[in-house]
Amino acid sequence: MPTRSPAASKVPVKRRARAALAHASAAAPDTRARILEAAYGVLRERGYDKLTQLAVCEAAGISQGHLTYYFPTRATLQLGLAEHCVYREVAQMLRVALDGAAKPVPAELAAGLAAQLRDRDKPRVMLGLLMAADGDARIKPALREFMRNARGLVARVLTECGAPASEANITLLHANLIGLAILNFACDDKTFAASLDDVIPMLMRNWSKVGASN
Repeated sequence: MPTRSPAASKVPVKRRARAALAHASAAAPDTRARILEAAYGVLRERGYDKLTQLAVCEAAGISQGHLTYYFPTRATLQLGLAEHCVYREVAQMLRVALDGAAKPVPAELAAGLAAQLRDRDKPRVMLGLLMAADGDARIKPALREFMRNARGLVARVLTECGAPASEANITLLHANLIGLAILNFACDDKTFAASLDDVIPMLMRNWSKVGASN
């Protein structure tokens, strides 16, 4: 029969219980974040229809019971993931927008936009959020926050082109960029993906003309 060490036996039971609880509470945010990061990876790499609790458990290396402790239902997992997606995607967009010089060279900005539009994982995340929000109204605020931040970056692109960052202009350019990203995702064709290197500079030149005419 195992015996406790003399040092451990001197620590009151209640104090040991409180210490164990504190340790578990401290680890909880890390476990929750690990689950959300795993779910985010499943969504990006495999798509919304493969976002199952089993897939997330396997990706996170945890048991089903561990997952349901933090996210009792698929709906709560989707809600947590939507908020996590917003944080991850917006943070990445901000890094791309703010990286380098305060006023990027137009050619570099165009090349950066083309590279972002070629990333087929981004439409998976966006479409996954849309599908999740369609089934659960609680996810819509997170989706709106994602779109609001994206529009802020679109406004910056317009400003760099010398065009007015009006709501109408932002909506039009935003629709252009989303449309190109979705087309690239749907076509899954190297020729189309390569054409973005020509399309984006053309788009920016057109917006520069709009700016020059005002």
